[in-house]
Amino acid sequence: MLGVSSTAVKNNFKRYSIPLRPQSQAMVLLKERGLTKRGHLSQAWKNGRHLSPQGYWMVLIDPDDFVFPMTHKKFKATSRYALEHRVILARYLGRLLEPWEVVHHKNGIKADNRIENLELLPSDDNHKYNHLVEKRMKAYINELEQQIELLKATITGFLEENHVSNCG
Repeated sequence: MLGVSSTAVKNNFKRYSIPLRPQSQAMVLLKERGLTKRGHLSQAWKNGRHLSPQGYWMVLIDPDDFVFPMTHKKFKATSRYALEHRVILARYLGRLLEPWEVVHHKNGIKADNRIENLELLPSDDNHKYNHLVEKRMKAYINELEQQIELLKATITGFLEENHVSNCG
């Protein structure tokens, strides 16, 4: 607020020996004044969608939604968030995804959750194999492109040496 971080404010309070209220007491005062808005009432509300530290979109799931059992309980037992790419594919298929099924982003961009970019793989082993094949294919394509450039240079040199016009 006002371009000053809460840490800076706390440090200045300490520097000038101004007592701080315990956080619980501060929360009571904020609640009494109606300043603790949560969820869609909060100023920080982002439509129930946020980017995880791993680069995946997480979406808030309503308990009545058929995909609710897919919510991410790995970190918090009460979590109502799920990985968006899994939710999109589950809704597209009309069924819940099994925990061992992996949703692969074809273009490698974790935040690109367009249905045409998502592919369901039966296991993590298939997912790792897919990435390995893609990596090898990219390396092979790169090698072929380098050979093509070398051939072009060789042909151009040959044509120039023999004073032949290049028609292509």
